[in-house]
Amino acid sequence: MNSAFSKPTQQEATQDRSAELLTAHRRQIYQRTDRLFAILLVLQWLAGIAVALWISPRTWIGGVSEIHEHVWVAIILGGIIALPPLLLVIWRPGETLTRYVIAVAQSLASALLIHLSGGRIETHFHIFGSLAFLAFYRDWKVLIIASAVTSVDHLLRGLFWPQSVFGNLAVDHWRWVEHVGWVIFEDISLIYSCLRGQSEMKEIAVRRAELEITRDVIEHRVNERTYELATANQQLEQQVERRRQIEVELVTARDAAEAASLAKSEFLANMSHEIRTPMNGVLGMTSLLMETPLDEQQQSFAETIRQSGDSLLSIINEILDFSKIEAGHVELEQAPVTLLSCVEEAIDLFARQAAEKRIDLISLIDEDAPACFLGDVTRVRQVLVNLIGNAMKFTATGEVFVEVTATRIPPPPDAELHFHPLPQVALVGESPWHEIHFRIRDTGVGIPAERMDRLFKLFSQVDASMTRRFGGTGLGLAISKQLTELMGGTIGVESEVGKGSTFFFSIIVPETDTPPDDLPPVIDPSSLEGRQLLVVDDNATNRRILCLQGQRWGMVTHEASSGEEALDFLNSRTRPDVAILDMQMPGMDGLELAEKIQANPRLYSLPLIMLSSAGMLMAPDDPRRQAFVSWFN
Repeated sequence: MNSAFSKPTQQEATQDRSAELLTAHRRQIYQRTDRLFAILLVLQWLAGIAVALWISPRTWIGGVSEIHEHVWVAIILGGIIALPPLLLVIWRPGETLTRYVIAVAQSLASALLIHLSGGRIETHFHIFGSLAFLAFYRDWKVLIIASAVTSVDHLLRGLFWPQSVFGNLAVDHWRWVEHVGWVIFEDISLIYSCLRGQSEMKEIAVRRAELEITRDVIEHRVNERTYELATANQQLEQQVERRRQIEVELVTARDAAEAASLAKSEFLANMSHEIRTPMNGVLGMTSLLMETPLDEQQQSFAETIRQSGDSLLSIINEILDFSKIEAGHVELEQAPVTLLSCVEEAIDLFARQAAEKRIDLISLIDEDAPACFLGDVTRVRQVLVNLIGNAMKFTATGEVFVEVTATRIPPPPDAELHFHPLPQVALVGESPWHEIHFRIRDTGVGIPAERMDRLFKLFSQVDASMTRRFGGTGLGLAISKQLTELMGGTIGVESEVGKGSTFFFSIIVPETDTPPDDLPPVIDPSSLEGRQLLVVDDNATNRRILCLQGQRWGMVTHEASSGEEALDFLNSRTRPDVAILDMQMPGMDGLELAEKIQANPRLYSLPLIMLSSAGMLMAPDDPRRQAFVSWFN
């Protein structure tokens, strides 16, 4: 509906229009009734003269009254009563004053007729007829005025001239009350009728106003639609002509687009060659470097360079092949993937950055997740690297937690059409399928709810200040979304400003028992069954993960959140079989705790394992390393 006829405006218009119609209808009733009483008053005047001529001689006897006096009374007094309302009907018809004067005049005319008839009971009924006619006004105030005049007339004449109203000379002080009572009885019915009539008039006016407004709305709509159709017809003719021109332009644009697409493909091929060549040189030299004699620290650095180069080369390949993703020409590799290695390699790329920012970078893989599955490890690692990198970028303190869970699901309906494993790959049993869920939770700045829709869009970030502060093109999440969907999963985010974000994605893959070459050695759980493990770390998530892993191996685990708490435990409990210490802890760090443990003769032989970060590396000949059986960075 047009705004000019919106619901509130239409309701107000209906109220205004119904009020106008009600006022006009009432005025018509008032004017019509005024004319009726003008005629009635004249007829009553003439009737009064007739009564004075023919009835009065038989009613008024002898010296009490003479007939000629009544004739003059009928002529003069009747004229005085009838003349003011007649003039008002001519000059001011329908006005409030006019009907009130008519009410007074009609009551006085009834009193005059009663007087001329000598108080006969028949003429008293004229009062009730007058009230009934006055009810035509549908104004209860007119009835009240007429009744008041009649009451006063009966009271005064009943006291001072009873023969003129009651037909006898005896004065009865309360007889007038009886007459007034009948008048009031009729007033009750007539007033109710007036109120009911006013209510019905109002309802009729409202319905009529609604009909008129609806008619106006319909007419307005018809006019609007007619105008719209005429405009649309004109526009259609213009569009037909324009379409002819566009068809010619499209042919030209198609030829230009094909030429541009060819130039784009050639450019991407050249760029791919120019970028991959130096990257392959970096990776090749790194591999050669790793084959030379290196200490453990140098070996770790070289390995990180190699892994970073591999990931960077993969990302570059994805960016250069982005047009293929958009066109749906990307085919996923279907080879055995070790879930643990995939996650750890992605996390290792950010170990040094986490140490420099003093952020805990933690991972936890649920025991129900498949150890090996068939999929594209490059694509999965690319999405993980992108999401972990974003979490590290926007987290200043706290932790980044990578959690992996899995749900067993039936094979997808189109699995046989789209899934073709390598010939040498064997599936487990009846090819169980899993939906693997990855959750990357951080304690960073968070994302405002009103800006969530900018995520996963090409070249878009939460706001412009993010680009200047943290860098990035806004392409990573868009590529991750497309890759995730290609692997049959979904991607999303949950966030709260100031408390951090959780990015999650899933992939649908089948399990396999053909391990890849990089499958890590498997620990024999039976050798650890029942052994006592103490985990000392100020980070609750780290403690939970280490204890959970120990419990999976059948170990009895204990926790301590600080060096002091660990010493209290060791001094008051049976010595555990092994203790895992965190390097960076507030108050007493892992090295200080190890020195205090070594200083206790009872605990001197306790095997200690140090968990450190890339930023806390020590030389192999550092004497402090001698206190630990293993040192993990």
